[in-house]
Amino acid sequence: MLKASPLKHILLLACILSIIAFSAKPAQCGYANTIVVAKSGGDHNNLNSAVTAAKALNPSKTNPVLIKIMPGQYLHSSLIELPPYVDIEGSGVNMTVIRFDQAFGGSKAMQASGSLGATREIRNFTLEVLGLPDGVTCTLCGTQVGVYVTNGASLSIRDVNIVPFYGNNMTMGVMIDTATGETTLQDVTISFVTTGLEVRSGGKARLTRTKILRAGSQALVSSNPSESGWIIMHGCELSVNNPAAGNAIAASGSTTIYVVDSSIINGFVRFSVNSSAVMLNSLVGTLPMQFDSTASSQCRNLYDVNLNDVTCP
Repeated sequence: MLKASPLKHILLLACILSIIAFSAKPAQCGYANTIVVAKSGGDHNNLNSAVTAAKALNPSKTNPVLIKIMPGQYLHSSLIELPPYVDIEGSGVNMTVIRFDQAFGGSKAMQASGSLGATREIRNFTLEVLGLPDGVTCTLCGTQVGVYVTNGASLSIRDVNIVPFYGNNMTMGVMIDTATGETTLQDVTISFVTTGLEVRSGGKARLTRTKILRAGSQALVSSNPSESGWIIMHGCELSVNNPAAGNAIAASGSTTIYVVDSSIINGFVRFSVNSSAVMLNSLVGTLPMQFDSTASSQCRNLYDVNLNDVTCP
């Protein structure tokens, strides 16, 4: 049994008060166990040891675990596993910062893997990913990824900021690399990375009020050679650093991208190799959209930045 701490009593009191006040989001309620990560006074002072402790509790649908991270900056140099039925909650994007500073070379900061159908969520913190400075390249290095979803996992990402530190070359916010499971991003901001979100292997993603801003190369890219993946965007914003060269959306393979009530501020919108677009009530910037002969599109109520009507090719 985990030893109770003063912070746990505070969390319990907050939970009770949230019930009395009929709060819409009683974040700490409904968990069988809560593990507190804090600079001092918590159960653990780093996230990896808290994850190990959470897994030892055998989390399940009826035995979910919350890892609560108190304010502060937490440095990590090894992969942070996101186990099924374990939620990780910070104290706010301006209060809890997780800095992943593993030596550069194509690492993942956080990873959700396996357990098809299991729930897990990360929320309310900022994740910083090590990048290379402007003008510096590494031909033997892979991209540093903030959150990696693979092997049938499902993951909810809510109220999270993902940014690079040191430099933004060869960085990526989120990569979804699985044909099963579903990833949701709600009120997420990914900014200044090379690629914001990449979906591979027939992946499925739902984006709500998510912003991918000032991407160095591509804000949203999907490549599904044979699997039928999809991405749904509602109330989102996309932009790139260099509108004349960067892709706001680049889709290929058997992917359908739905864009509703969203703003593609700048950058190219490119659909190719049997991909499909359904775009409604959205701003699509100033550059013409590009569809090759194998791509298909359905568009209605699209406008450029000057509010001129835009039609699909």
